[in-house]
Amino acid sequence: PATPFNLDVFASGRETSANGATETDVLVYHGSTDAPNVDVNETSVPAGQLVDDIAYSEFDGYLELSTNDYVLEIADATSSTPIASFNAPLSTLNLGGAAITVLASGFADPTNNSNDPAFGLYVALASGGALVPLNLATSIEEMDDQLDRAINIYPNPSNGEVTLSYDGDGFPESLEVMNLGGQIVKSVRLNSVSTQNINLNELSKGIYFVRIIKDDAHSVKRLIIK
Repeated sequence: PATPFNLDVFASGRETSANGATETDVLVYHGSTDAPNVDVNETSVPAGQLVDDIAYSEFDGYLELSTNDYVLEIADATSSTPIASFNAPLSTLNLGGAAITVLASGFADPTNNSNDPAFGLYVALASGGALVPLNLATSIEEMDDQLDRAINIYPNPSNGEVTLSYDGDGFPESLEVMNLGGQIVKSVRLNSVSTQNINLNELSKGIYFVRIIKDDAHSVKRLIIK
């Protein structure tokens, strides 16, 4: 059933950091209706757990962080199973001295929600305007932008049959499909062709990440199986 429309207000909202230009104050809000209670962990420093057991429609209060670039892991609060990780580039976005809200939105399972947008993290700035989406973080070396632009996977969402197309030099060697917990659930050795079909019919409905590997580079695409 549809979740009724609500407005959740944090009465002590800030527009600037409480501690000056070298810090960023981050208010965390859980706005994903079908996601479980979650923990938020910082994994690049690593700073460890930042938010403990936050539920849908809850705020967690301000985190007063040094203005650096971070990686935020969202994990199921009950099982500690990771759901996804996102880059939070506070320094790159020049957010020193700012107060922002990081909110979870979208659906953990879009296939049960009219295939509407998938789970993600977004930044709301005190100045207003459009939400700033945070990019998915990957667990191995940085993605190669050139490879990423050369690869397309379609249709997406898919019923289990997808086509991988590649428009670049050489060819990718392999493909790995990962679930939201980061576990590899299927591996495929690719042929040296520009277009090939991939059968994923054995996978359950849900959100997956497809990692395509070429030499020492890789690209990660989000895929929904409905």
